[in-house]
Amino acid sequence: MSFGSPPDGLRRNPNIHPATEEGLNGRGASLRRLRGLRARLAHADFSGADLTDALLYEADLRGANFTGARLTHASLCGATLNGATLRYAQLRDANLREADLCDADLTEADLRGATFFEADCSDARLNSCNCHGADFTEALLLGCDLRLADLREARLCGADLTGARLKGARLDGAEYDPVTRWPKGFDPTAHDLKLSSEVG
Repeated sequence: MSFGSPPDGLRRNPNIHPATEEGLNGRGASLRRLRGLRARLAHADFSGADLTDALLYEADLRGANFTGARLTHASLCGATLNGATLRYAQLRDANLREADLCDADLTEADLRGATFFEADCSDARLNSCNCHGADFTEALLLGCDLRLADLREARLCGADLTGARLKGARLDGAEYDPVTRWPKGFDPTAHDLKLSSEVG
């Protein structure tokens, strides 16, 4: 897959710290290692863009479009992504620690090895996602759509999955602890889950 040139503003300066580029059009652009600390990029269009190794720490990405974008190894710690679209995005080994992903759409995204420690994924759509080995420690997954998601070997210790939809999800080897909260009627002992031996 080939990527286009960055938007004029980003071509001149790939470091947008802090900057306001609301509604920015970065569709299909090559933005590898983009630095956007606390950047205000609400409703930006990064669909199909290459944001490998991007640093978007605490960026405002509300309603942004990352459909099909490549965000491998990207750091989105503390970023605001509520209402964002990340369908089919590649987020393998990305860091979304403490990110706000409420009502975000990550349908069929590649989240293998990604970190969601203390992230808020309430009402997010992660259906059919590949979350193999992802870390959801202490994450909020209230009402999250995880139907048909691959959660094998994911870490769910301390996570709150109250109201989450897990129909068809693969949970083999996923790790949980006594603090993990499950949807009503879900019995973790009836699945091939691993109870953590770690003592908090």
